[in-house]
Amino acid sequence: MHIVNKQSGLTLIEMMIAILIGLIVMAGTIGVAVTSINTNSDNLQMMRLNQELQAVMTLMTRDTRRAGHWANTDPLFPNPFAMGLVGSYMPGGTDWTDSNNIASTSRTFSYDADADGIDDGNDEEFGFRLNGNQVEMLDSNNAWLALTDPTVVNVTNLAFTVDVWCPSNVGCIPPVGIEVRELTIILTGVLANDVNVSRTLTEIVRLRNDRVF
Repeated sequence: MHIVNKQSGLTLIEMMIAILIGLIVMAGTIGVAVTSINTNSDNLQMMRLNQELQAVMTLMTRDTRRAGHWANTDPLFPNPFAMGLVGSYMPGGTDWTDSNNIASTSRTFSYDADADGIDDGNDEEFGFRLNGNQVEMLDSNNAWLALTDPTVVNVTNLAFTVDVWCPSNVGCIPPVGIEVRELTIILTGVLANDVNVSRTLTEIVRLRNDRVF
């Protein structure tokens, strides 16, 4: 008996269907990979922006907490380091150069940096401001130094809002009262290479030296 083995392959239509299925599977795999890469890239950019802004915010909050610090704290004399925060440090006067809840893009203050109890003028005046699209700091040499790099992050908003309130029953009326001072800082920035990546940070700074009178 002679047995004939017949060999059969795929038809052209079957091959085309197989190729189409393979392309669909491959496209799905590539799509998932691209989405994952884009998501990771967005996360990395957001983390980078957050780190840039958080570093600046931390510096501003830590430094402004020192506002009004005076090593002598002599109750018989007005605090000379309050002058960076006030127009005049007189009983019943205001502790701020601007009105409550009025936001500004800059804030200057002073404190006894060398703890000698003496106001050394410009050497002990500090501050922060928004200049264009970058944050700047006023140092002890009375010079404004950039804290942010516009090639990395563009700062679109820097707002300092003063809040003065009196928790005592008698209010802020001399000769008895406590004036508590708080500063709200709002910082907003976007990545220089991607304006769609933005971040806003808000911090409330309670100044340690409440005014007691």
